Parts: sequence; structure tokens; C-alpha cells
Amino acid sequence: MCGFKFFKRDIVIKLINTGIKTDGWFFPSEILVKAIWSGLKVYELPIIWTDDRSSKVNILKLSIQYLKDILRIKKEKSIFINKYRGKIQ
Repeated sequence: MCGFKFFKRDIVIKLINTGIKTDGWFFPSEILVKAIWSGLKVYELPIIWTDDRSSKVNILKLSIQYLKDILRIKKEKSIFINKYRGKIQ
């Protein structure tokens, strides 16, 4: 989850319009997973990350929400691929 995500504007708008259902911390993960499912090329560029030690994130609550979101998009995978594979460019 750490790092920057760069998208071409028209591509990210198309991905969002497929029905991205999260607006919190899981949002970039859902976008990236659905980009891959769509057949788009995803490139990884390394960065140097420094933790913010003053963060007040509730790790347990966030982990539970992530797990729910992972299970939700896993259920959506075959429907998404059948509907959008090769159609977002």
C-alpha cells in the first residue's frame, strides 16, 4: 500500500466507472487489481519509503476491512473479467 500510484487520467476514469466500491485505504489496491484483470500493463517503480511513526491507524480494524474487501473483489473476479477484459485502453 505504500508508495505512489500513477495512472493516465482516461484509464483511471474508465476503471472507476467499472464500479470501484471502496473509497478508503483499499481504493488503490482495487484499482490496481482491476487494471490487471482488464489486461492493462502495470509497471512497478521502486521508491524509498519512510514510515510516519505518528500514524493513528487502527491496524486491527484496517486489516479486517482489507480482508472483507479482498474477499469481495475475489467474488467479483470472473464477472469483471468477462465484462471488461481487453475493453479498457
